[in-house]
Amino acid sequence: MTIKAAIYARYSTARQDARSLDDQVRRCREYAARAGIEVVGSYEDAATSGATMEREHFQRLLADAKRSKGRAFNAVLVDDLSRLARDLFKMGQVVFEDLAGYGVRVIDCMTGTASDSQAGRQVFTAMGTSADLFLQMVKSETHRGLESRVIGGFWTGGRVFGYRIEKEQNPPDPEHPRSLLFIDDVEAKIVRWVFSMYGEGRGFAAIAHALNRDGVRAPYDRGGYGKPRGHGWQASTVRAILTNERYVGRFVWNKRRFVRRGKNKTRSAQKRDESEWRVQKRPDLAIITTAQWEAVHSRIQSRAGRPLGEGNRKNPRVHLLSGIARCGDCGAGLTIIGQRTKNGVTYCTLGCSKHYTRGSSMCANSATVSEKKLNSTLVDEIKTHLLRPGAIAAFVEKFEKFVQEGRPPPRTDSVAGEIVASEKAIANLTNAIANVGYSEALGVRLKEEEQRLKSLKARQAELQKPAPKPIAAPTPQVLQAYVIGLLEALDHDAERGKALLKNHLAPEPLRLVPQREGPDRFKLIGAFNLWTPEVLGNQSCGGRI
Repeated sequence: MTIKAAIYARYSTARQDARSLDDQVRRCREYAARAGIEVVGSYEDAATSGATMEREHFQRLLADAKRSKGRAFNAVLVDDLSRLARDLFKMGQVVFEDLAGYGVRVIDCMTGTASDSQAGRQVFTAMGTSADLFLQMVKSETHRGLESRVIGGFWTGGRVFGYRIEKEQNPPDPEHPRSLLFIDDVEAKIVRWVFSMYGEGRGFAAIAHALNRDGVRAPYDRGGYGKPRGHGWQASTVRAILTNERYVGRFVWNKRRFVRRGKNKTRSAQKRDESEWRVQKRPDLAIITTAQWEAVHSRIQSRAGRPLGEGNRKNPRVHLLSGIARCGDCGAGLTIIGQRTKNGVTYCTLGCSKHYTRGSSMCANSATVSEKKLNSTLVDEIKTHLLRPGAIAAFVEKFEKFVQEGRPPPRTDSVAGEIVASEKAIANLTNAIANVGYSEALGVRLKEEEQRLKSLKARQAELQKPAPKPIAAPTPQVLQAYVIGLLEALDHDAERGKALLKNHLAPEPLRLVPQREGPDRFKLIGAFNLWTPEVLGNQSCGGRI
């Protein structure tokens, strides 16, 4: 059977030579020519770490390998196994679960070992262990190198508002100059202004409003600090500046470590033990005085009534539409901007989060609405539209039509040809052994082909499973009961009601549009989608609110 292969190449960082991709592809093609393998294409990730699987072209490779029909390759060539993954466990999952499950072998061109060969798992495991040890060594050496720079007074972090970063003059290693931190006079003036305004008695939001009104550039504006575009000052930005101890000349390194968690291996921070911190006093980089810092923090803690960093409440109340409904002018989310308690019952008021955290210069919508009134308006409108005569019958009719039009075609066996070819190859190998006698090479090849045939038959059995039965349309009684349960959840169980509401909102969110003329103060606009996974489907079938 002809092996058709795709090449995968990768190099880790922008500091490495991009030509290494060309070198990897060239060596893979040379190996393919010697082994009689047909190369059908390549997938190349530039400046991407092997520690993560979220690589654009690697994910495209997996997606193409997954295709049961029209897949162009049945093998993947790599210059060496570490190009696929540096992590031992990730490498094993990719090679022996993901790709093997699709009937795609991996061939390491450095050793000529294939993943589905007799010794493939042992060889690949050994190579993966070596790559994993190398990754851990690189992490350790990198951390030690950063620590040495910190001790030497050099900067190892990213941008910080109020400072600028410059490369050292006449570095001992010209190819790897170190970074130094200096006070940025323009940004430092803004930092001092923020501290001064808070010292005068203004709150976080009031300071943000003043800065936005005067057109002062915020840290994230104009694409700075890793953000593609900024949105002005807000209360949280002001608070972050007021609680950043670098501005008083105290710099802490090694305060956090980053780990990858969950199925998607998202990167999250963990706080290290204080004994691991590297604390440096840098009075030359202090932007404010110690007296200013202490005065500001004394006020922050007295207003909060708790140490900095603690949350507001252990059991925060769930608000049905907070974070779901949006401002009709700017699109920002509605948030709780005020509350009062009467006879033991708390009543909240919602408003545009951008207006109330960043000021009228960012959004002029100052309209507020009672949370109770907004919730009742939503529930009443849903009830009016979904329980009106004929609405549920119309839904059932549309559902049945959709099922008839969207029923998938019968499934076909796409691996029958490969099975026939594999059985023929096994027969040829068996005849060869019978004619010329047993040899180790023929024995290994026979075992490989038998394993391949077993994998192909397993795939065929999976494809031949009967297609799922067509979904039956829910009865009007079931739908009515579901809608009534939904309305009860919206009325009495905010947490469950909020989750259900997110499922049923159409692509455009609920918008609270202020009415500057007429008797109404606002209009609630949105689309409700009854057709969700819980009601069998995902097609808009709701009315406007």
